[in-house]
Amino acid sequence: MQEHAAASRRGALEGTLVGGSIGGAISYWAHRNLASYRRLPPSLKVFGIIILTAPALSIQAERRGLEYDQSQW
Repeated sequence: MQEHAAASRRGALEGTLVGGSIGGAISYWAHRNLASYRRLPPSLKVFGIIILTAPALSIQAERRGLEYDQSQW
């Protein structure tokens, strides 16, 4: 169980880093190129990044957990 949890945590970290990087890059691009995005309050900008990061986190954590399960069979 501890190894499965460790694999899932590793996947969650990977998903967070990838999703956060993609969300941050999109936010940076939008801030530099879209005047309407610049006018948004910071809370909505952060919410947009979270909308991309949360699914990436959960999907990658689940994927790593399943990979661990399959390696044990």
